[in-house]
Amino acid sequence: MDAISEDEIVQLWLDHCFAASTRKTYEAEWGRFQRYCLRKNLSYSLKDISPTAISSFVNSRDLGDSAKRRAIIIFRSLYAFAKRCGYAGISPAHLLRCPRPNETIHERILSNENLRQLLKYAKTARDHTIVTFFYNSGARVQEVAKVKVKDLTHRSDGSILVRLNGKGGKIRRVVLNLSFSKNLKAFLCSRPAGQSLSLLRTARCPYP
Repeated sequence: MDAISEDEIVQLWLDHCFAASTRKTYEAEWGRFQRYCLRKNLSYSLKDISPTAISSFVNSRDLGDSAKRRAIIIFRSLYAFAKRCGYAGISPAHLLRCPRPNETIHERILSNENLRQLLKYAKTARDHTIVTFFYNSGARVQEVAKVKVKDLTHRSDGSILVRLNGKGGKIRRVVLNLSFSKNLKAFLCSRPAGQSLSLLRTARCPYP
C-alpha cells in the first residue's frame, strides 16, 4: 500500500470529527495556520512545522489561555491522527506546554433563582420543557438537539433515564429528577418514539 500523502492525512483527520462543529473549528484553525505560514514564508508541511512556529502562531493572536489551549490541542489531535496513518515524525505540538484550563465551572452553574428567571421567558410547553431539561440533565445544546423520545427510559422508581449522544460519539446516561420526570411524561404522552425532543409541537404547558 502506498504511503498516504499529507493532504490526505489532513482531510481524513477532518473527516474523522464526529461533530460538525468540531470539524468546522479544526478546519478553520488549520486554515488560519496555513495563511500564517504563507505570510511568514514558512512551510506548513507536517514534517517541517516546528514548536516555535506553532507557538508564534498562537501568540500572534489576542487569545486567552483557554483559546490558546484549544489551539494547541487541535495541533496535537492532528499529529496524533497522522501517527495512526503512519507518520513517523515528532509532534511539535506535544513539545509545547498547554495552558491549564481555568476552573470556572462554579460560574456556569445555574441557581434556582436563575432558573426561575429564565423560565419566565418560556412561553410554550416546548420552551419550558427544553429549558428545564437543560437544567436537570446538564446536557450540551448539541446533545439536547439529538435527543429523541426513544432515548428516554422510564424507570420503576418514576424517574426517567436519558441517553445523550455526547462529543466524540460518546454515549452518556443521566437520570432526571422525579418531579421533572413526572411532568416530562405528561408532556410526551403519545409522542412518536422517533420524534426529536427539541422539535415537539407547541402545546398547553402542563406546569403550574
